[in-house]
Amino acid sequence: MSTSEELTQEELEDLVKTIACQLYIEPYQDKYQQNWNNWNNDPTFQNRINKVHNSLKEMSDQLFAYLLNSGKLGKKESHNNTDINFLAVMWQICMYGNIYTLGHDEKKSEQKDTQKKVQEVLLNVIRKALTASEPEPVANLSSQNSGESPQETPTPPTTANWHYLPVQDPLDKHSEFHCEAQELADSFKIIGARVRGKAHKHQGTNCDDWFEFKTSGNWTIIAVSDGAGSKRLSRIGAKVSCEAAVEYLVQQLQNYSIKERDNIDDLSRSLTRNKKWVFAGEDIEYVQQYLHTAIEQAYKAVEQAATELNNNREYAQKFDKKLEINDFSATLLLALHTTVKAGGKSYSLILTCQIGDGMLAALSRENNLTLLGEPDSGEYGGQTEFLTSKNKLQKANLVQKTFVFAGDIKALMVMTDGVADDYFPSKPGMLALYGDLVLNQVIPIAEPQNKDIVNDELRNTKLRNIQGLQHAKEKLLSKRKRIIGPNTKDEPEEVNIYSIDDYARELAKTVEQVVASPVLLAAAKAEMYQEWSNKRREEKLQLWLDSYYRRASFDDRTLVILYR
Repeated sequence: MSTSEELTQEELEDLVKTIACQLYIEPYQDKYQQNWNNWNNDPTFQNRINKVHNSLKEMSDQLFAYLLNSGKLGKKESHNNTDINFLAVMWQICMYGNIYTLGHDEKKSEQKDTQKKVQEVLLNVIRKALTASEPEPVANLSSQNSGESPQETPTPPTTANWHYLPVQDPLDKHSEFHCEAQELADSFKIIGARVRGKAHKHQGTNCDDWFEFKTSGNWTIIAVSDGAGSKRLSRIGAKVSCEAAVEYLVQQLQNYSIKERDNIDDLSRSLTRNKKWVFAGEDIEYVQQYLHTAIEQAYKAVEQAATELNNNREYAQKFDKKLEINDFSATLLLALHTTVKAGGKSYSLILTCQIGDGMLAALSRENNLTLLGEPDSGEYGGQTEFLTSKNKLQKANLVQKTFVFAGDIKALMVMTDGVADDYFPSKPGMLALYGDLVLNQVIPIAEPQNKDIVNDELRNTKLRNIQGLQHAKEKLLSKRKRIIGPNTKDEPEEVNIYSIDDYARELAKTVEQVVASPVLLAAAKAEMYQEWSNKRREEKLQLWLDSYYRRASFDDRTLVILYR
């Protein structure tokens, strides 16, 4: 290494790598360790190390001042250091998020991408410190200093400075939001929405979620998928798998009906399964087989997408390797709903099947919660399985991932982990999810006939009456500033989000008790954004998904709700 202050480009990079190796930013190499040992007593080298130390210390001060909103350095609303913003977000994700958990190929790959970005930031800090010239002395410093202590302007605490970036990748862009709805038979309705997660917004990457729902004969078919964040084309896998599974089921179920049973006991017996997981009711067993074949069709659709894009010139130029099916990894959750008669009465019949994480849940009219899914966990903690894991397509796995429900339902909810994880554990978390949807007027609930009914219900709570509820309403809401693009038209920048957990606390009741009382739910419901009071239900669902807050919740959010 040169003993002068001037370094050649080759010497500079060698020095940067040597220091980075000591900081575990670069992998250990004998060469860099030998450099360190040889140079350690060199005064010039020590001077350079001090510069790097001071630069990293300054960045550390800025980072933690930013996170703690401490002093002038921590004023987030005016902070324009993109490196600090990036490291602050990565700190939150790595400390509290679950998408970078080690022990699984997909997780390791995603963590590797993040580590690479952090390494680039830190290497640039080291490089700048080693090449920076000494600052010029400040003339007449004493005359610029009034001798008075600087006045600090108190800064209210704010959330992390998440930024909005449009999607950078021009290929197969997913829209920022998507929502839709449909009227169904027997007074049922279905709404669905997906939104881009704030980590994707911050990094300018695509939403990886997808959902589809269609009707076919007497059936409603729902598919939800979450693409693996570490796979750049997983959004395509999510999309084509949903489309293929739904299309297959539409064709198979068009003229298929479940036969009427003499009574509810007969229906219950039909839903039992033997040791080979075969349903006692032959007509029910056929539906189970259709579900499993739909998942196989989804896998084939992903295979076909990989083949087609390997022959696409744009993709060939973008990727320096042959695309494999694992590049399209995604989860898949399927749900089928129909009505069946038993003893002259109509009941909802639901069959589900799941590969990967996420959740499916049914809430009965009696407010009994039934989980209709079990997230796939792999060999390691925090691992997620995907449709592209071919062993997941084996019958022995699919039958154990198939769930059935028969009863009088109030709601069926199907979601990716971006929502499911926010309401973990799912029991009773799915009840809280339903309560939040009602309080924020995403799904409707019947109004009490008069105030006396409301007062009677409130009398046995801590709030006592309607007046007490009105006084407490401010405690139930939190104003949430949304992360939206500058050109987003007609989208509210700030909304009021109401919480069933807070409401239950004010009532001195459990969430289960509040959800079981339509009167209590209806009494506290309120609009998230008054100007949107006439918006459609699916638009309100989209707004709510994009606005509600949970600590360490960064992922895309997708939710489909069938209700009446």
